[in-house]
Amino acid sequence: MNSGDPFSSGAAKPVRTTWRRWMFAIALMVGLVISFTVAAVGWLGAVVAFHIPTGSMTPAVKSGDNVFAERFTFWKRAPRRGDIVVFDTEFNPSLPAETYFCKRVAGEPGEHLQICGGKLYINDRMISLTNEAGPIGYLPPNPCFSCPLTNVVIPAGDYFVLGDNSTNSDDSRFFGFVPGKEIVGRIGFCYWPLSRFGRIR
Repeated sequence: MNSGDPFSSGAAKPVRTTWRRWMFAIALMVGLVISFTVAAVGWLGAVVAFHIPTGSMTPAVKSGDNVFAERFTFWKRAPRRGDIVVFDTEFNPSLPAETYFCKRVAGEPGEHLQICGGKLYINDRMISLTNEAGPIGYLPPNPCFSCPLTNVVIPAGDYFVLGDNSTNSDDSRFFGFVPGKEIVGRIGFCYWPLSRFGRIR
């Protein structure tokens, strides 16, 4: 008996099945294209995946995040203040060997950098760097602890990097300047866990 509703008839079932198959095929194709693109740029060295084991860059990059560092940006320009970068530690024997650190660029080559009262000064002008939590303060790991490098002139070709979570960060205040040639790329995206999926700033 025909109820008058064409969607309740047997003829509608193949249509829904066909639609699902098309959606599955499209999703599969998109997934393959994305996988191929990521593999291609990875093979070219343009994008490198990293696992972040510490919380020195919280909240921008958290412990357990899996992120992509891309090189495209630094093919076009030099690293600049505010960039979150990954760099090789081989330039400094006091740092762990065969390791990469993730920090935010605070000072650029040739600048006079000073940290005073938790504030960042560049060439005697206060600069405010921000993340998703707001302005970043730069305090020592312990209120009674003195950071050795908080009033410096950055050499040509080098950078001064800081962790957003400054009370829990081994950064340029302690190990010194980072040569530009050791910077691998700029972190801009978290791909895992899914709860953290998205752009990093």
